[in-house]
Amino acid sequence: MAASKSFNYSGLSPEHQAQLRRFVSEIHEYGCQQTPAAVEIGNLLIEAKDGLKHGAFEKWCKSEAGYPKRRAELLMSLANFVRKQPDVLRIPVSAGYRLAAPSAPPHIIEQVLSVARDGGRVTVSWVEKLLANANKKESKPERGSTSEVTKIAKLIVNALEPGQATTLRIVLEAAGPALTKRFVSDLQSQLQDELHDTSAAPSYDQRAHQQGVPL
Repeated sequence: MAASKSFNYSGLSPEHQAQLRRFVSEIHEYGCQQTPAAVEIGNLLIEAKDGLKHGAFEKWCKSEAGYPKRRAELLMSLANFVRKQPDVLRIPVSAGYRLAAPSAPPHIIEQVLSVARDGGRVTVSWVEKLLANANKKESKPERGSTSEVTKIAKLIVNALEPGQATTLRIVLEAAGPALTKRFVSDLQSQLQDELHDTSAAPSYDQRAHQQGVPL
């Protein structure tokens, strides 16, 4: 079960608990059954839109199909999304709409669909909470201002020999996201090692005291 917090059934009779749990199972099942139907409707809307001139689809969709523009867009987005992520058919349609949104992070999509593939119950509230937490993390400002980053970059360049600077420029120009992430990770590791060595080494005053040199 993938709910963010379980309901406390302890104050209810065993019969009432069993009834409510049965309702939960049936509600989830009905919600998942709606997803394939929504995808089929989305595919029909996509096909209809392709055969109409610009601006005509919205009018046809509202007057004939009975869907306002926003709802039609959600259905078409879900239909397109399920072609890449067929496991969306295992979750409630409202959760599918949220995962199909362009703003949904890939790692959240994989986390939810992994639970669905394993037979777990995916709830809409759980998906909403995951997405909300992900948005909060992305909205947090990064530590260090742009000016500080510029200063550090200048210090690094000034510390390099001309040949080393050329090599670094070539590597960064050719680097993709994975290599850039690896570079930052290696740089952090080297800095941690350097700072550890520096903190472990005795200062001049400590060495002088140990050797009996007057300060």
